[in-house]
Amino acid sequence: MRLGFFGLESGDVVVNLGAHRGGATKFYSARVGVKGKVFSLEPEKNNYNVLCHVTRDMYNVYVFNIAIGDKTGSGKLYVGTKSDNHSTIRELTEETQDIKIITWDDFMTQENITEVKLAKVDVEGSEIEWLNGMTHTFPQYIIMEEHSRFAYEYKELADLLREKGYMWTGEGTHLYATR
Repeated sequence: MRLGFFGLESGDVVVNLGAHRGGATKFYSARVGVKGKVFSLEPEKNNYNVLCHVTRDMYNVYVFNIAIGDKTGSGKLYVGTKSDNHSTIRELTEETQDIKIITWDDFMTQENITEVKLAKVDVEGSEIEWLNGMTHTFPQYIIMEEHSRFAYEYKELADLLREKGYMWTGEGTHLYATR
């Protein structure tokens, strides 16, 4: 996934959904500097542990072992065969992990976030759930790996983005949106 700058500056806020093992988090941390903040959410326990280790000296990074969804509560994460393809909606293997799930709105409120410059979204098919849980504090820019090939109809994603005031372009499975 291309990480993109989207004009990130010192002091900006980035929310990294599906932070994996911290590659994008490190990039964004450097871009927003000590005055900025990067909130990285990763539901899979092993990836989360690596993410914590990788970001331990980054004082502008806040990591959470939680998934994003359309309802706050608990759920199952279906663990994939690789470290980067776990899903809350698609049964990949018999292995599951019990996880916490939070809506975008609830996360914004919980962390007292009022403005987001960029949301990097790699949630393995839960893009619709993320958007359904977003009614305020819209990110100015979105970089998304979309999964319409197995999780939903592309039209549903397009309609939700349009409804929330976004314009976008796509490149393969990657979508770049602005509001």
